[in-house]
Amino acid sequence: MDSTRPILVLDYVETPFDEVCELLADWEGHRVTASGDRRAATRVGRVDRIADHVARIAMFDDGNERIAELRVVAVSTGHDPLTEVLVFAHPVDATPAEREIALVRARSIVETALTRLTRAFHVAAGRAS
Repeated sequence: MDSTRPILVLDYVETPFDEVCELLADWEGHRVTASGDRRAATRVGRVDRIADHVARIAMFDDGNERIAELRVVAVSTGHDPLTEVLVFAHPVDATPAEREIALVRARSIVETALTRLTRAFHVAAGRAS
């Protein structure tokens, strides 16, 4: 495995980009744990909209070191809304074990984000009907 390559984990939600950004803005300051492991907890930073259809959210460890970035990208399908949720981590000079930890964290961040997004939009859709 090339230890210099970044770690990328992604998935998609069928939710408009702006709505995803709004929900993630409410997530600021919360802690995300990897499979319930408090040692792998990360703190969610603020949403930084860097373009009309791209936003990023820094993820920090307990020591306030930036360990990953959650990126949200609007995907143009021409039909239904689709938003990419991507976690980017670049553990510089990491051992294989540290890279594995970074990968587990990245997967956990994506899973947690998708769970929260799905739950929030399912509730909102129920209220609207």
